[in-house]
Amino acid sequence: MAIGKMGAAAKPFLKPLLQELGSNSNFSTREYITNALGELGVHAVSTGPGLFQHYQREKVAQTRRTLLGNLAKIPWEGRAKAIAAGLKDGDGYVREAASNALGEIGDEALDVMHSILRALQNPKWGDVQKSLDESFKGIYNPGEMGDYLTNAGIDRRQFLLLVLDNLGPKAEEAIPVLAELLNDKHEGFRNSVLETLAKIGPAARPVITKALKSRDAGIRVSARAILDEWDEAD
Repeated sequence: MAIGKMGAAAKPFLKPLLQELGSNSNFSTREYITNALGELGVHAVSTGPGLFQHYQREKVAQTRRTLLGNLAKIPWEGRAKAIAAGLKDGDGYVREAASNALGEIGDEALDVMHSILRALQNPKWGDVQKSLDESFKGIYNPGEMGDYLTNAGIDRRQFLLLVLDNLGPKAEEAIPVLAELLNDKHEGFRNSVLETLAKIGPAARPVITKALKSRDAGIRVSARAILDEWDEAD
């Protein structure tokens, strides 16, 4: 039977698995162990701190992504702060994985709202330029594809907005920062910010009302539609 399917019976193997994770240099083995512990979920709570330590030491970005994803599946007390540490990772794809993991832990993400908002306020956090320049090297000039996609709304900060979307009205604390982001230079991202404000609900009404005077015609139209929908529902 695969370890991840063993449930509580896997307890004697947890410590050896963490030790193997730290000593084995084989990428596939480390991925297998990490995924197995994540699959054990509540039965692997004791491994949470150890997995986070491995994340901090791990040099391979793909494995760091896997570790963050599986930390979200193990309901240990420190997981929100551990996952939020991934928002500062030097690799954009790992930061993206951290955002996704925060979206999976529900209201626990409220404990690290300050980290989410700080990342949202940093345009470089969501930059996809470096990754795109590497992927499209020789096909597009450096910066060309990134500018196009970012203006269309392809920005890693979108994943942070999804965390707030999941929190809905509980993300009220984010409203002042989102109000500032309605002035972001990228149209697609501005539209996503407005959608997130709408999901937070009536507490965002003053900001959405102010958006009726935005220089962005699309924002004005969308803001009007949101307010009309709310008024019809009252």
